[in-house]
Amino acid sequence: MKALRVRHQVRWGLSLMLLGWLMPTALFAQSSYTWTGGGDGTSWNNSNNWNPNGVPNGTTVDVIFPSVSPTLTNIPVNTQVRDFTLSGTSNVTLNGDLNIGRNLSVPNGCTFTAASGTTVKLNGNSVTQDIGGAGTTQFHNLTIEKLGSDVQTTIVSLSTV
Repeated sequence: MKALRVRHQVRWGLSLMLLGWLMPTALFAQSSYTWTGGGDGTSWNNSNNWNPNGVPNGTTVDVIFPSVSPTLTNIPVNTQVRDFTLSGTSNVTLNGDLNIGRNLSVPNGCTFTAASGTTVKLNGNSVTQDIGGAGTTQFHNLTIEKLGSDVQTTIVSLSTV
């Protein structure tokens, strides 16, 4: 009986140790959402437009737009993403405010446009942020918030629209 009790305690101890090891991984796991447009094709807050189904929002959330051309609407107030990435031949128009915590990537062949009245806010206070790529990027209102940090910019070309 005593041996059975010891084995039971060892199993519980190992189970709790494994749970304690896996829990932080699950809590702090990064998530990535890819735009499919499978819902209404335009609404950020329509979970059927994303794979996996859901509405992306969070400081560890990345969004990817692969060779699509949506005009994104219905972006919930205070929506935050870590990385906003276009790929292939994407032409994305943002029609609603968005906070980006790290990178906005617009490679060659892609276009990112923040529509009139839209604010894109770069607010990654403790990281280096990048608006990069050889694609076209147009802002009507860009806010850079770098509390306690230096802001460095290299402008290739700047023009009014």
